[in-house]
Amino acid sequence: MRIKIKSDDKNINLYFPTRLLLNKLTARIAANAINSNSETNNLKLSAKDLEKIFAEINRIKRKYPKLELVNVESASGETVVISL
Repeated sequence: MRIKIKSDDKNINLYFPTRLLLNKLTARIAANAINSNSETNNLKLSAKDLEKIFAEINRIKRKYPKLELVNVESASGETVVISL
């Protein structure tokens, strides 16, 4: 996963290994955090649900390696790009 932030005075490039961010351990941690911090009980996510979502994101990353998820440009010329 790549996060690129371009500004007039600074450019920031962050690279994260997608497999380290989206695995079973982080699915369990994220499910616990979502379920404990949700204000309504309507949203219940299990770790298995998040594991399926993470597996699909990893599959898409293999098929489309530089897929842009977010591409935002402000009026002042600052840009933020998040890609797989």
